[in-house]
Amino acid sequence: MTVLHKIRAASLGAGAVILAVSTTALSGPVWAQPNTPMAEEIQVQSPGRIVETIRMASRNPSGGLDFFWAVNGGGWSTRRVTTGPVTSDPAIAPGNGSVRIAAAGASNTLDFYWQNNGDSGWHKQTLGGAGTAASAPTMTRGDDNTTLIATRQSDNSLWFRWNRDTSPSWPAIQVDGPGAILSSPAIAHSDSAVGMAAQGPNNSLNFYWQNDGDAGWHKVVVVGSGATSTTPAILRSSNTFLKLGSTTIVVRTPNGGLDLYRNYHGDPNWFKNGGVAADGTAFSEPAIASNDDDSEVHIAVQGPNNSLLFFWTSDSAGPWNQVQVAGPGTTFTAPSIVRGVSSSTISARDAAGRVIVYRNSDGSSGWSRTVVG
Repeated sequence: MTVLHKIRAASLGAGAVILAVSTTALSGPVWAQPNTPMAEEIQVQSPGRIVETIRMASRNPSGGLDFFWAVNGGGWSTRRVTTGPVTSDPAIAPGNGSVRIAAAGASNTLDFYWQNNGDSGWHKQTLGGAGTAASAPTMTRGDDNTTLIATRQSDNSLWFRWNRDTSPSWPAIQVDGPGAILSSPAIAHSDSAVGMAAQGPNNSLNFYWQNDGDAGWHKVVVVGSGATSTTPAILRSSNTFLKLGSTTIVVRTPNGGLDLYRNYHGDPNWFKNGGVAADGTAFSEPAIASNDDDSEVHIAVQGPNNSLLFFWTSDSAGPWNQVQVAGPGTTFTAPSIVRGVSSSTISARDAAGRVIVYRNSDGSSGWSRTVVG
């Protein structure tokens, strides 16, 4: 489950790069392990001054949920959100002076936690009963101070929930019926519309979208079969006077390659770039981000022999640049990636289940490594 949240706000207070991770013991096929979704928030504290804070939510080994934060690359602080039980990796999203976390609870309920910046206590609301979060939920922020959550239910149907800040109401909408999706959905919002992508039957790739305020959802089968065997990654960019807005989806193919699909808003066609990474390169679901002006696409994925790979291009049609961020034996989950003001941050877990954060400043060839927890 990989989600990119890109939020830019000019307001007082620190900006945030936010990670949500699980630190439980690892077992089974490496590429099937949960990843570490991250969210990015950039806030201008004063003209020419941006303060970035990294916040992280982690399902701890006892099944509870912990919250971590660090300011400007400093040391990490921690606080317990709940003793649980938490049964999935959390999703996390900032905005409007609060931090929000969504995760599956006991019997796959959908649980939502929030805290106002600076407070010490957390609030909890159960948004859906047993079976409403059959895999990790995904979350992003929409327009007008709204929070958007997508889930796969136990019958493999796709559901969407939304909330306006300070309201207790979370309308639940079934977007697609039983058997429609076989992965957690990916979700993103821009240009007054929300988009979701998920693996469908026969390794197909499904895309769903809705304009804000509309009652109905639109579905497009981007690829009918053989497209992906894991949760896709999705990115939406906004229309500007220089370019059309677009939706970009990256998938791990059943043979371990990476393919990219792009749609320009208003165009019914999807364009494929199958040359991101060759077969046998990707051993996890991918993560995707863009730079501040949406002129570049950045992808991270677990590589062969538990390595960590980074891909980037200034044109989604390629060519793609590939960098090994960390060598064999370093990466045992799918990674996540976000872009800061002038840097890229990638997180993943090592063989011991520890969360490792890698950071690269623009113009530098090296990646720093920090053990977070």
